[in-house]
Amino acid sequence: DRRSLERSTYSHNTVEIDQKNSSDVWASFRVASRADIIDLKKNKSKKSFCVSCSHDGYNSIFKKNIHQRQWSFSEKKLIITDSITLNKSEAIARFILHPDIKIKQDGFKNMYSFTLENNIVKLHVEKGGSIISDMLYAPEFGILLKTKCISIKLVDGTSKVILTW
Repeated sequence: DRRSLERSTYSHNTVEIDQKNSSDVWASFRVASRADIIDLKKNKSKKSFCVSCSHDGYNSIFKKNIHQRQWSFSEKKLIITDSITLNKSEAIARFILHPDIKIKQDGFKNMYSFTLENNIVKLHVEKGGSIISDMLYAPEFGILLKTKCISIKLVDGTSKVILTW
């Protein structure tokens, strides 16, 4: 049961739609109908870099429901935007933190901070509803460490997270 959970979409830093896996995970070491990467794009300017990519993993369940994640990097900012094409589905973007990262809410809903390599990182969920929950992190087979997860419910098929440092 633990192996199945660790292999599920729920246990990864991605979007889970309607509590379903994006690939058909069956048996302990088997996967069918794998999600395929589509529409990889990169854009670089003098002050920023943007990467976006989609996958079709939910097509076998929800016809034409594509998940796209975009990362926009600049000198002291990272913006992560998730979107799905069928926005009537319930979708949750998860960001599972490394056990060494201690996160705290900054007094306002959807505002958090944590320290990373002696830098204070601020995380603002600009679009979507967020919660922090307990989770287990599996760095290797048979080892489980307690950690935290930021779960963000997509609103109208979109979520947007801004990290600054």
